[in-house]
Amino acid sequence: VEDPKTILDVVTNLAANADDEALRLTKEGDRDVLLIANGHDANGRATGWDRFFVEKLYIEEGMLRHKDWGPNSRIGVVSYVKPKSE
Repeated sequence: VEDPKTILDVVTNLAANADDEALRLTKEGDRDVLLIANGHDANGRATGWDRFFVEKLYIEEGMLRHKDWGPNSRIGVVSYVKPKSE
């Protein structure tokens, strides 16, 4: 799945159902950015974030991935169910 609207819908749903100290969807200018915590302090607060531009995200065989220079980043397993055609 590489459709930008579909990918944005998926990551919006992920962010809406995730702990804010683990995963967030934000904006940098006019670009949507998925932030995933890469460390936490003793109180559970994120100490750093990996940034992924939503326009570079895609889903391949259930894996959310980010287009990078060299090998593409594997972010994690996601499920997407296509709505039934009416």
